Amino acid sequence: MAELSVPPLLAHAPEVSPPWRWRLLLLPAVMGVVGILIATACAISGQDTRRDFNTIEMQNDYAHAEAALAQAELRHAAPEEIEKLESELKKQQERKLPRYAEYGRQFTQWDAYRYEEIIEKGYLYHQPTDPEVLKEAATLIPPGEGGETKPRLKNVVWYPLYPILGWGVSQVLRIAPVAGLTVVSQVCAVLSAVVLFLYARRHYYNRMPRLPAWEEDPMRKWDLSPQDTAAMWACAALLYGPCSIFLYANFTESLFVLLLCAFLYCLQGRWWWRAALVAAVASACRAQGVLFAPILGLTFLLRSDIRNPMKRFGVGTVLGMVSLIGIVSYAAFLGVRFGDPLAFNHAQQHWNVGLHTAQFYNALNPMNALTHVMKYAFYTGPMDWPRLWEALCIIWPPIMLLVLGGRFLSFELEVVGWLLWGVPYVSNGLAGSPPLSSQWMSMGRFMAVLIPAHIIIGAVFGRMRWAGIPWLAIWGSAFGVFAVKFGAGNWIG
Repeated sequence: MAELSVPPLLAHAPEVSPPWRWRLLLLPAVMGVVGILIATACAISGQDTRRDFNTIEMQNDYAHAEAALAQAELRHAAPEEIEKLESELKKQQERKLPRYAEYGRQFTQWDAYRYEEIIEKGYLYHQPTDPEVLKEAATLIPPGEGGETKPRLKNVVWYPLYPILGWGVSQVLRIAPVAGLTVVSQVCAVLSAVVLFLYARRHYYNRMPRLPAWEEDPMRKWDLSPQDTAAMWACAALLYGPCSIFLYANFTESLFVLLLCAFLYCLQGRWWWRAALVAAVASACRAQGVLFAPILGLTFLLRSDIRNPMKRFGVGTVLGMVSLIGIVSYAAFLGVRFGDPLAFNHAQQHWNVGLHTAQFYNALNPMNALTHVMKYAFYTGPMDWPRLWEALCIIWPPIMLLVLGGRFLSFELEVVGWLLWGVPYVSNGLAGSPPLSSQWMSMGRFMAVLIPAHIIIGAVFGRMRWAGIPWLAIWGSAFGVFAVKFGAGNWIG
């Protein structure tokens, strides 16, 4: 069949939508539900393994303490020693499984329970009147509960939108906060697949050759068009990737990717004010949401229909200000509550995360990144596949964007891709306390929501369908394995 080439879009021309069929939205929705089922089954399997291990460990510790006490009594040990061993035995009797091993908590590994802590106890940080030793403490603060000084993490680094939604769902459905957070994550995962499908099919319709006979043949009304097929591959790349477990667990990934896809969809249709409102919400979701403001401003300046440069600049400035309402509101809350509007940034610095001179110098030397990858590829034994993937996420996104970005991505998608990779690449290059102890942490998790990469994958396999199934088998297998490891408490970030 003859192919029609699509002329390049003018900077100010909105993209043309393909013929619409609402029933197609069932496909990405079903894919999202399948992802939930796989993630849940695998995470529970990993959690069961970890629970069995912890149970055996507790039984062994109890038997050891009981035997030690019996031996001490047989040899008529000193009363002080007997009392100490009795105390240890009582401690072992009262010992319980770790909270993450409890049934129904398979999605609360690592930092996931921090959002539950925010719902139940609020934000925790030092007060202006606290002594300097507490303000400068690496990670600990007094909780202020009855004068007790039990240590807690400074949880102001976790933004408020996700715990607010989790609290709302838990109140409406009368369920525990942990379950409310899971509901939010998994509903957002399904919705993000639907919105990504909407965005991607229009993107491919305008930037990939299409077959006109598909539209003319009434017998093909139930078939997938080329842009539909490519959009399905993009959704599969998002939902079934190595670190896609974070979309279904109690993290902000699925909420963020839903807002990102909605933001891109608004930019695609030149709905500037809607994009600004989405960006305002995203800036209260996580740190990367603040990037929506400059992306919107730059895209508006280049693609707006406003001819007057001063007026265009003025409207762009207002759009940027609206886009930051979420983070400004959070900063205002922190200023009133703790006397430090930038508490979320100051607390992050205790993990050596941020955009500072040392981080920029580290990022500018590519040998640092290559050395990090080589460490996990050849010098770590036994092989730690999640850590290796985390390290590889330092180098494959820029290569993909450089080689294929200009061919398959729009301007705003390229900007989004470089920012979503570049900011964590710089800010996390020295991460850890002490520095470098968790260097480039969470790069796998951050790249799980790299929508431009998923768009490229969809375009490639939309053209090369013969390679899609083998790739999906490998991609989906990594998703299952990493989900099991997540449930077992292993770091897969």
